[in-house]
Amino acid sequence: WQTRVASFKFENCNAGPAGTVEGTVTNTATGNPIEGATVEVGPFSTTTNGDGFYTILVPEDTYDVTASKFGFSTETATEIEVLDETTTSVDFGLTPTAEAGLDGFVTGAIYGWPLYARVEFVFEGDAVAMAYTNPFNGYFETVLPASTPYEIMVYPMIEGYDPASREIVLDPAGQTESFVLNDNGAGDWYQCQWVDGIVEDFEGETFPPEGWENVNNGGDCVWDSAIAV
Repeated sequence: WQTRVASFKFENCNAGPAGTVEGTVTNTATGNPIEGATVEVGPFSTTTNGDGFYTILVPEDTYDVTASKFGFSTETATEIEVLDETTTSVDFGLTPTAEAGLDGFVTGAIYGWPLYARVEFVFEGDAVAMAYTNPFNGYFETVLPASTPYEIMVYPMIEGYDPASREIVLDPAGQTESFVLNDNGAGDWYQCQWVDGIVEDFEGETFPPEGWENVNNGGDCVWDSAIAV
C-alpha cells in the first residue's frame, strides 16, 4: 500500500495576539537577584533564572502579575495590560520574611532512648529544610521563616520505629516540637530476655541479704539499707 503524510490545521486554530511579560525579581534587603522565584501572569506562570530574570509569552489581555518565593514576601502588580507583539516589563522586589528558631527532641516510646532521625520541614508539599538529630541526645534545631505553616516529618535512621509527622505554624518567638516515635517490633533491641545472672533489689528487712556480704575496701562510705529495722 501507499502511505501519504500531510499537514493540515483547522481554520479556528490560528494563534491569537500575544505579548511578552518580562522582568527581574530581587531581594530588597540585599539587592541581589532571586533565583527560582515563581512569577504568575494570570493563569500562566514561569520561574526566574540565576539572574532573577523571567520572561513569558501570554495572550493579549489585562493581568495581575504576582511574584513569590519561599522565605520572602509575595508581591502583586495589578491591571497589567499586555498588547500584541509588545514587551511589558514588570520588576519585583521581595522582602525576606522574619525568621524564628525551631527545635526539639526525638525519643523512642518504650525506653525513652534518644533517637538518630532525619527531620524534614515541608511547606506546600516541598521539603524546604532538613535537620538530623544528635544521636547522643536526640536533639535537633533549625531556623525557618516565621508565621508560616509547616508539616514536620520525622524519619528514624535506625530500624524499630515508625515515622511521625505534625502540622504547625511557626511562632515568631520560636517554639519547641518534640517527638516520641512508636516502636514497630522490627528492631533487634525490641525483645529482651533473661539469660544468666542474679537479681537482688536490696529492699528486704535484712541487710546484707542472705548470701551477700558487706565489705568495706577503704574510705568513709558505708553501704547500708534505707529500710529501718
